[in-house]
Amino acid sequence: MGAIYGPVDYTFEVASISDERVRKQKAIITQSVNNILISVNDKPVLDYFMEIGLTEDDLSSGMGLIPLYVEHDDGSAPVARAVFAVTPDGFTVCSGTMPSGAKLSLGSISGEDVLQTSEIAFLNIAKKGGVLISYSCIGRYFPLGTNNPAEAMKISEIADGVHYHFASVGGEVCPLPTHDGKLRNFFHSFANIICSIN
Repeated sequence: MGAIYGPVDYTFEVASISDERVRKQKAIITQSVNNILISVNDKPVLDYFMEIGLTEDDLSSGMGLIPLYVEHDDGSAPVARAVFAVTPDGFTVCSGTMPSGAKLSLGSISGEDVLQTSEIAFLNIAKKGGVLISYSCIGRYFPLGTNNPAEAMKISEIADGVHYHFASVGGEVCPLPTHDGKLRNFFHSFANIICSIN
């Protein structure tokens, strides 16, 4: 926990799943309640997942490791979500809000992608100077397998004199600009959020 005061300038960079790892087929969330996904393309959510090749076992055994990509209708960048559970009613419990009307795509995550996206984001934001705080989703930690400190080591390797703090976390919040230029906070999954403080 930290407190910062005075005239402070914040800049955020989000390292998420690269575009190449997100399926091009998009669906529409047709019914949801907050983070509970009920139907997609007017079909019960489990029927939709089976249609695209995922079973209830995949969702249960891959708890938190199957990225869903959500595109809100406010013009902000897509946000990844994890599936945490399947309810007795056959609904899925996700890591953040799943708004009705939003576009939905299925993604995948790999260790190589984790390292590449973090490196690009860190190098981008390091140019702005200041102190960097990097908090990375635990969902990025697991695909690294037996080398799970690799993302932290990659950041350390490229920091090159930049003051930074790195942590693995269980949820990331970061603002994104919407189509009208205003910032709106989003809960992210499978993301490394890097904040530059000047």
